Amino acid sequence: MNTTKRGARWVPVWVGSLLLLAGAARADVYLDGNVTLDYYVAQIDDEGFEFADAEFYAERVINDSAAASGPLSLSGWLSPDASAAGVGTEVGYLPFGAIPGSSSTGPVTDVVPAEDAVPGEYFPYVLLQDDRFPDSFEDARSLSPRLLWRGGLEAVGPLYIIPYAGGQEVTVDFDTLRNNRVDSRVSNPIVLTLYATFGYGPASDGYVLCRRTVGGLYAGDRRDASDFDCTLAPIPDGEYTLHLEVAEDGGRGGASTLSGPDIRFRGGRIDDGYPDTVDVYVGASDTTWLAVLLAALLLQLARRRAWLTMERINAA
Repeated sequence: MNTTKRGARWVPVWVGSLLLLAGAARADVYLDGNVTLDYYVAQIDDEGFEFADAEFYAERVINDSAAASGPLSLSGWLSPDASAAGVGTEVGYLPFGAIPGSSSTGPVTDVVPAEDAVPGEYFPYVLLQDDRFPDSFEDARSLSPRLLWRGGLEAVGPLYIIPYAGGQEVTVDFDTLRNNRVDSRVSNPIVLTLYATFGYGPASDGYVLCRRTVGGLYAGDRRDASDFDCTLAPIPDGEYTLHLEVAEDGGRGGASTLSGPDIRFRGGRIDDGYPDTVDVYVGASDTTWLAVLLAALLLQLARRRAWLTMERINAA
């Protein structure tokens, strides 16, 4: 019998003696035929929190022993290791009872509530367990492809920060916003956070400059030209590194960060090395500035006319 620590569900745990048993013969109880695990976000509540389900399917479970098996179950197992013997997270648990000796049962299938795994990329497995030995499994089926669970939201750079309005507002420019998840579900709305740190680090180590929430993306989708404008929150003077954090709304799921340029802040604005100036914009609807420009032009013409008149008098 192969053994691996299962422990509390969804909590990563370490494996002890499993590697010593890697070459052991197949147990009397084992999986046969097609085996699948569909692990997905099944429900989103009004506050944006998500709830996952796991759907199991095992075509047959066979007991080659003359004696009845113990109470059996299927477990979804996600591991960063290319072996079910590795550190793992349990996502879904389906008990289905004992099998008489020299017989089989199947298909074993049902949808059960599942814990939300830590964001990451995993090798997925279905474990066949004898529940008399809760820290072990009788058989394991490796599934493919690898599962990228949450944390798949990504802003693709480079990240450019374009100041305007005297450095108190910026355009946050990057190439693409994409959802790399492969769970066949749409993400929550996506929160984009521009923040500044003294070097590298999470937003909690620095200052949040502004946030923008945009619509969610289906797994595998991308959105180009996702730049946005924002007004900067005031922060202490100094030199900072700017970052753009991408995360799902509602406090669930993973986050990724795109790092950008180093910027100096002075007086509540981005310091571009030039003294403070006032930008003047003249438009067709700005009659005051049109009048000022027209008056200046007429004055210049009057001075020119007076100069020409004096030239004629002096010439005479």
